[in-house]
Amino acid sequence: MNAIAHRPGRRAVRAAASAALALGLGLALAGVGALGAAAPASAVGTGTVAISVVGDPARVGVADTAAPTRVTLQGSGFQSIEGGFGGMYVLFGWVAGPGWEPSAGGESGSTYRYVADDPNAPAGYQLFVPFPGSSTAAEGNGGTIAADGTWTAELTIAGPTFTPVDAAGAGGSGEVVDCREVQCGIVTIGAHGVVNPSNETFTPIAFEDFSAAATPEAPEPTADADTAAADAADADADATTAPTAAASSTAGDGGAAWVPWAIVAGVVVIGAGTTVLVVRRRRAAAVEAGAAATEAPTPRD
Repeated sequence: MNAIAHRPGRRAVRAAASAALALGLGLALAGVGALGAAAPASAVGTGTVAISVVGDPARVGVADTAAPTRVTLQGSGFQSIEGGFGGMYVLFGWVAGPGWEPSAGGESGSTYRYVADDPNAPAGYQLFVPFPGSSTAAEGNGGTIAADGTWTAELTIAGPTFTPVDAAGAGGSGEVVDCREVQCGIVTIGAHGVVNPSNETFTPIAFEDFSAAATPEAPEPTADADTAAADAADADADATTAPTAAASSTAGDGGAAWVPWAIVAGVVVIGAGTTVLVVRRRRAAAVEAGAAATEAPTPRD
């Protein structure tokens, strides 16, 4: 892992460790043996990593295409060795497929590639998760692998494209890996030169634009919606005309109530007029009769 920073004195520690391991079975096998009962070299780790966005835990297994994404990583099922040398590197990168693992002969720049970080000004692109009680625990920046095989850390994903460690630097090719064209994700491997197949995993990550707000489409009108709108319009119309109709009804009821009295009054007036006329006629007739009697000749004897 040529991009992982080490404190002064690391060369001496590695030299001492390598000398001790060389007295046994050889560098690679001794490294695995130092961890205890590790899986066969061809095996793939059984650990799993859950990925969620910091501040937005509903976004799972994704990263933003438009800006750096800080993600929370929760590992389980990993091998933990109390006091074991080294631990595990957690990286963001790409793997070639089956057989990419270091325990299967895979190499950085060939079967797996990962984001480079600046050891002098780290941006959180790489994590070192040591074993509990390890002599290298002070160098960790991702917590420790607990006795039950769990760990939790935060890592920054710069974006969907990156220049891998093997292509970075003055002598590198500057080649860029585009995670929108190839599958990228979280890579875990043994740290500090120790090959540990039990902790070799790859967890894919998808990229999406977090700033693109989903705009819900307006629902198409339905028969039920049209009926409801018509009913609402009818209700408004009824509410508007009801007071006028009520007022008209009240006025009409009042008019109907005084019509019979008007008829009665008319009859009374007509009757009274008729009576006066009759009386006047009778008086005139009486006067005429008296006058006739006065003017009639006296009968002769």
